[in-house]
Amino acid sequence: MSKLFNADGSFRVKRIGLNHFALSEIYHTLGTQSWTRFFFVVSLTYVLIALLFTTAYWVVDPRNMVGLIGENKAVTFFELFLYSAQTLSTVGSAGVAPVGIPNNLIATAESMTALLCMAVITGLLYVRFSRPGANIVYSKNLLVSPYKQGEALMIR
Repeated sequence: MSKLFNADGSFRVKRIGLNHFALSEIYHTLGTQSWTRFFFVVSLTYVLIALLFTTAYWVVDPRNMVGLIGENKAVTFFELFLYSAQTLSTVGSAGVAPVGIPNNLIATAESMTALLCMAVITGLLYVRFSRPGANIVYSKNLLVSPYKQGEALMIR
C-alpha cells in the first residue's frame, strides 16, 4: 500500500490550515460548480452589490438623486435600486442621475466596481467554456487489426 493511503483506502495525509475562502479556492469553486449554482451565485452577488450601493445612496443623500426628465420628486429606495442595478450592468442609468460630490463619488465607485465585476464574470465564463473535458465513451467491442506494417488497437 502507498504511504499516502491507509489500509482501508482512506487518505493518510491531513490538510492543516486550509483556507476555503482563499481567492484560489473561490475561483476553483466558481469554475467547476454546476451552471445552475454558478448563475445563482452570480445573480445573488449582483443583487447584493446593487443593494450595497443603493443603501449608500440612500444613507448619504437621496434628495440629490434627480430624475433625468427634470422632475423634482423624491426618489424612492426602489428607484435607487434600479439605478444601481442598471449602472452595475454597464448599460447605464435611466430615469435617475446623481447630483453633488458625495453621490457622484458613490456613482464613480459603482462604475469601477461594475467594470471589475464584468471582467471577473467574463473571465469565469471563459474558464467554464474552455475547460477541457474527457468525454470518453467505453465500448464493449475491441478490434485489433493490421495497420502500417503492424497491428493497431481500434476502439469504437
